[in-house]
Amino acid sequence: MKKITSMVVAVLLCMGLSVTTFAKGMDNFEAAKEYTGFSDVAEAAWYHGSVKAAFEYGLIKGASPTEFKPDGTLTVAEAIVMADRIHMLYETGEDTLVNGTPWYQTYVDYAIENDIIEDGDFADYNRNITRGEMADIFTRALPEEEYVIINDIPEELPLDIVGHKYEDSIRTLFRAGIVTGNDPYGTYTPDASIKRCEAAAIISRIVDENLRKRIELLVDVRMHENIIVPVIWSSEYEYIVSVDAEDETKIVRERLSIGHEHGMSITDLDYCIIEECEGAETILDVPIDYMAEVIGDGAEVKSDIVYFGDVPAYRYEYEDWGGANYDYQLYCVSYIMIYEGNTYSTACFVGLFDDPEVDEVSVQVIEDIVNNFKFFDKTASLKFVSRYN
Repeated sequence: MKKITSMVVAVLLCMGLSVTTFAKGMDNFEAAKEYTGFSDVAEAAWYHGSVKAAFEYGLIKGASPTEFKPDGTLTVAEAIVMADRIHMLYETGEDTLVNGTPWYQTYVDYAIENDIIEDGDFADYNRNITRGEMADIFTRALPEEEYVIINDIPEELPLDIVGHKYEDSIRTLFRAGIVTGNDPYGTYTPDASIKRCEAAAIISRIVDENLRKRIELLVDVRMHENIIVPVIWSSEYEYIVSVDAEDETKIVRERLSIGHEHGMSITDLDYCIIEECEGAETILDVPIDYMAEVIGDGAEVKSDIVYFGDVPAYRYEYEDWGGANYDYQLYCVSYIMIYEGNTYSTACFVGLFDDPEVDEVSVQVIEDIVNNFKFFDKTASLKFVSRYN
C-alpha cells in the first residue's frame, strides 16, 4: 500500500500538481465551519461560546439542523467519534473516517488502534458515557505534552475524584484548564452522565488553548461553630488568636492567611468575635455606613443588607484600602453580623494588578468565597456580583 501511495505522489509531482502535507500538531485545528446558531442555544447561555467553537472546528454537530439539545446526554460511541476526530486532525490535518456497520465500528476500530480506548473497555457503545470515562478518552486523544499545566490542582482535590478509577485523567484536564468542575470546589461528579453542552466545552478547550480556564479551587474551613469560610486551597494555614486584656471586652481574632503564586499577592480571611456589642441587638442597629468610617477617607464603599436565614448582615465591597503602599490595588469584600450579643466579621482580600488574565481569576475567587460563606449553614440571601464583572 505504501508503494502504491508513493507512486501516486510521484505521478502527481511529475504532472506539476501540488500535494498538501500536514505536520502533526495543534496548528492543524482550524475553525473553518460557519456557525449559524441553534434555536436552543441562547447567546446568554454559559455554553454558547463552547458550542459555537466546537461546531466551527468540526468536532460536534447538532441533534438536528436547527437544534443542539444542550442538556441531552452523550453516548459512548458519540464520545469516541469526537476523540477520534481530535486525534486524526492532530496527526494528519484531515478527518477521513466514515460510518461502518454498525455505524460506529470504524470509529471504535480507529480508537483501539490508536490507544484512545482498549479493546473490551465498553460492552455497550449505545449507553450514556460518564464524565469520568470521557475524561479518560479525551486525555488519550492527544499527546501528554499538549495538556500543559496552568492550574495548581493538589492531589487532595477535587474531593469527589480522589480514589476514583479515572482520577488521574480528570486531574489532568483540571490542571490544563479544560474542565473546571460544577462549583467553586471543583465538584466533578465523575459517575454522572455528561451533557452535550459540557462535552462541547471540553472539546473546544482541548483544541483551542486560548479557551482554557485558569481557576482556583476552594475548600471549606470552619472558623467557628457557626461560621464556615471557603478559602483557596493551601497546604498550610496560619491561625493567630489574641485576647485584648486592657479592658473588659474580650476579643478573639483568628486570621487565616494563604500566600499564593497565582498572580494574587495574598488572600486573607479575618474572623473575630466581640462579646460586648455596645447595646446593639442586631446588625440593623448599626449604621450602614459604619464600614466607611472604619476604613477611612478615600475608600469607595458599597453596602448591602443581606440575610443568612433570618439573621441580617451587612456586606461591604471596597477597594484602595492600603493600596497606595503597594504596586497593586487591594480589593475587599466583608460581612458583619450581630447574633445573640456577639459581633461576627469576615473579610476577603485580593490584589488587582491591572492584568486582565490575573485579575479575572482574582475577581472570580472573591465572588466564589463571598457567595459560599456560611453562617448557621446558610449562604447570603443576595448573590454577590463584583463591580468588575
